[in-house]
Amino acid sequence: MNLLSSGSPPIITTHKLQYPKFLIILLSATRLAEAAMEKGKAPAEAAESAAAYAARLAREWSTWAMKNTKVVAHYGFIPLVILVGMRSEPKPSLAQLLSPV
Repeated sequence: MNLLSSGSPPIITTHKLQYPKFLIILLSATRLAEAAMEKGKAPAEAAESAAAYAARLAREWSTWAMKNTKVVAHYGFIPLVILVGMRSEPKPSLAQLLSPV
């Protein structure tokens, strides 16, 4: 495996295929759960199947992503509107852009 480092999200390459790092972690956790169940031991989290564990991880990550997206949209909308207004033609001053008239 080769871990490439750049400004983009981490990508792991295996056998000429590229996978996002979170997918590799999810697959590794699934394999660990399957291996533990084959040996007759329960996974560390609980006695759940590999598919149930993967589904729970997907739910947790999607919930986390939606909560953070909501915060970014909430605090970023007004600054985005101001930025777009400042770059339009004719170029208004900040006072003209923020005044209601």
